[in-house]
Amino acid sequence: MSNAFQNILVPIDFSEYADRALDYAIEWGRELNAHLTLIHVIQSLSEAGMDMASALTAEHLATLEQELTQHLEGYLQRVKNAGAEGDLVIGHGTPFVETIEAVKARQIDLIIMGSHGRTGFSHVLLGSMAEKLVRLAPCPVLVVR
Repeated sequence: MSNAFQNILVPIDFSEYADRALDYAIEWGRELNAHLTLIHVIQSLSEAGMDMASALTAEHLATLEQELTQHLEGYLQRVKNAGAEGDLVIGHGTPFVETIEAVKARQIDLIIMGSHGRTGFSHVLLGSMAEKLVRLAPCPVLVVR
C-alpha cells in the first residue's frame, strides 16, 4: 500500500456493515499511519419524508446528537485501542451530500464504507449511499461487503 492515503473517512451507520468497514479502515490506518475520521450524518426528517420535522425542538436534536456522539465514541475508542489516530464528525442533512462535503473539507484521500447489499425494489426506492459515493466522491471509495 502506498502512502497516498493519509486521511481515511469511515461513514458509521451503526450497522454490522459499518463495523466491518471500520475493521478494514483500522487495519489500513495502522499500516499507512493514516488518520481516520468517523462520520455519522443525521438525516433531516423532512428529507426522510416525515412530517415530524417541525415537532423536534432544538433541545431534542441536541439530545440526539449527544447520544450519537457517545455511541460514536465507542467506535473511536476501537480505533485508538488498535493504535490508530482518529476523530469524529456528526453532520446534518443528506448523508451522501454531507459525506462529500466532509471529504472536501478534510482533504480525505479514501472512503472505506460498508455496503448494505440492498437489491431490487428497496434499492430503487431508497437508493444507495455507497453507489452515490462511488460515482460522486472526489476520492477512491472502498466498499466492504
